[in-house]
Amino acid sequence: MGDQKTLAILLRRTLLANDDAILEFLTSKWGRVSVFAKKFTRSKKRAEIDFFRLLEIHVFQGRSSKSLKNAATTTLFSEFENSYEASQIGWKWIERIRESSPEERPDDIFFQEMLEWFASFDSSYAEWCNVAFRLRLLQHTGDCPRFDSIRGDCWFDPSSKSFLSEEKIRWISLPNETRQVCEFLRRSDPVTFHEKVKKLPSVALPATQSVVEGIEEFLL
Repeated sequence: MGDQKTLAILLRRTLLANDDAILEFLTSKWGRVSVFAKKFTRSKKRAEIDFFRLLEIHVFQGRSSKSLKNAATTTLFSEFENSYEASQIGWKWIERIRESSPEERPDDIFFQEMLEWFASFDSSYAEWCNVAFRLRLLQHTGDCPRFDSIRGDCWFDPSSKSFLSEEKIRWISLPNETRQVCEFLRRSDPVTFHEKVKKLPSVALPATQSVVEGIEEFLL
């Protein structure tokens, strides 16, 4: 009960009747939460509370709900505004966080890593940043297999997260180099990733993308 503050990333805005709104955030203190914002569409808060920025939100905790009192931007993730491709990647990240984060289950370590990925996004390596972030999110939720459980060239089935050393129809072909890239991305925090991204083989990117998209498809 009472007033509380936390760092937050906006995940969704739902406008209601009477200019009110429900705002969904990923926060360091509460995890993913919904906050009621009274007269939101006519208030100055609307311009401040936007996507692709780190906010400090001031919330009143009632008996069964949270109400927004104020908000201030602490960091802008401006790299996502550099191009249409970058903005689409940013929206995908927000969508995946919403889908994979349990409601009101705080995890400050996870929250801090998410902030680091948003803050370090580099549009020069947009596609690699995208697959790296999404693999790390799958790793966090326990939905990413270890790619070092088999050696050499292999084939991967996203539905069962299984590997075979022999070719199988409709499975994803992972040459040894690509398999090693997937394992590197699974284990890498943002700092490690950005230290090595320039050396990642471009030939491995399409199959790595197929792995990420394939796993996500079977989670929906």
